[in-house]
Amino acid sequence: MTSPTASSTPLARAADLALEASIVGSYTAVGFRARNALGHWPPPVGTDLRGRTFLVTGASRGIGHETASMLLAAGAAIRSVSQSAERADEATRRLRARHPDGDVDFTVADLTVADGVPIDLGPPPYLGDA
Repeated sequence: MTSPTASSTPLARAADLALEASIVGSYTAVGFRARNALGHWPPPVGTDLRGRTFLVTGASRGIGHETASMLLAAGAAIRSVSQSAERADEATRRLRARHPDGDVDFTVADLTVADGVPIDLGPPPYLGDA
């Protein structure tokens, strides 16, 4: 799948095709940053996501981290899950360095095993006080 502006220049088109041919170019922040440098996917100017909360999977690194960063730039709150407290802390630190006023929260849980999930996560924020 190519980006919306992949046909803008021959260089951008060639770079997009090369990135899509690799896992690194397609599924990591490397591809996102390379495309951004060529003018692909500019930040959503004028998008105001204040008051909205997004659950971003994989926000501790890669394209999930870049997605979280772009949503924070637009004013959204971010929630994510990480298997590792260290990765969650590092991702939170990097996101807050880029977006000091950003609302970022990671829950540490191993979703691959039933006993790795915290029992009492409290009510989801959209339910209010339950």
